[in-house]
Amino acid sequence: MLKSIGQSSIRSTDTLETAKTLTGPDAYHRLALWMVDASEPEIAAYWQHYRQQKSRSNEITDLIFINWTRIDPRAATTAAKGTGDEHYAWWAWACHDPKTALETAIAENPDRVNNVTWGIGEFHKEWLREHFDELPEGARNNALQGMAKWDDGEDPAATLDFLEEKGYGFHPGIFNVLIRKDPWAAYDWIEENGSKVRSQYGGPIDAMATFVETVGEQYPDVLKRIADQAPSGEMKRKLEAVIFANLLKTDPEAAIVQAEETKAPVIAAQRMAAAGLSLVRKEPERAFELAGKIFAANPNALSAMTVVEYAGERAVERIDGCVAHPGSGASHGVEFRRAEGAHAQFAACPTRGKVGGTGSKRHVGVGEAAGRSESPGAGDGGNRQQALPRAPV
Repeated sequence: MLKSIGQSSIRSTDTLETAKTLTGPDAYHRLALWMVDASEPEIAAYWQHYRQQKSRSNEITDLIFINWTRIDPRAATTAAKGTGDEHYAWWAWACHDPKTALETAIAENPDRVNNVTWGIGEFHKEWLREHFDELPEGARNNALQGMAKWDDGEDPAATLDFLEEKGYGFHPGIFNVLIRKDPWAAYDWIEENGSKVRSQYGGPIDAMATFVETVGEQYPDVLKRIADQAPSGEMKRKLEAVIFANLLKTDPEAAIVQAEETKAPVIAAQRMAAAGLSLVRKEPERAFELAGKIFAANPNALSAMTVVEYAGERAVERIDGCVAHPGSGASHGVEFRRAEGAHAQFAACPTRGKVGGTGSKRHVGVGEAAGRSESPGAGDGGNRQQALPRAPV
């Protein structure tokens, strides 16, 4: 129950007794409004009621202690002392007074320092950045966990930098917030920190891939300006590929025109192939027309190669479902040099190469394949390579 006061403020008409009866989806909002003006004894009394309920909500428990410690943190921590809810009180105290909460926990209740430092990280990121070295070493990780709890913050770039600096790792959610707030700042962050970053759990993350995907969807004009300014190379090609893919979704006709006007043969072929695939079901004849233009743009489209890398004695067994038999003598076979130096002939399927078994693959141009030595090298751990003809998509 709400009552308007003037034109811009509202007050709750609930009392302690009606607050105790609140349930359902509106309970949190009504309790939050009631606690704005509730006294410390009223909040304490409500907690004594709520703590005995069988089904309790963490959100409402948080709400109680955040409001209670706002008025009297000592009363809140004393009331919760020795119970399973004690951590709520110390965490909530950090919300209002990080310095005093930390000093008190260190002096009087060291077991609750971790709760305080988590709260500091969650509610006071700037304070944490300034006083991180003053925290007990064993509680610093909790502070970083608290800092990383919510994606949205006032200064996502500073939070990302701090988490990286202190060993937490890259935080994709905060990075996405930075992208949405200021895509140019996110791009600068990648320029300064690199595209390949480490996650909280140690695994690799491609920050540039995240950037390109998000900006390509939400800020295509920004992505185009970045691509225009980027030097020639792999990154520029990646940016332009995403821009083209988005254009193909939003304006297929413009994308087809752009594909046909692309001067670089390989890129032109890739774009026309993508455009053709998008038309296969709706306009198959036009799709095949574009397929013909692939070879007009890049006559060497059939000459790409696939390099299969494998280790040990086990040979590649299947290529797109076709069994490759040693010594088959197939006219389209390729020489395969195994670890022990034996030779074998493998029949190549007339489709894109896919390796089943222990191998891995990558695609290279004819020149690169021709210049690669297939003979065993010293200290290569038994890895060998096999070149297979790659048919067009």
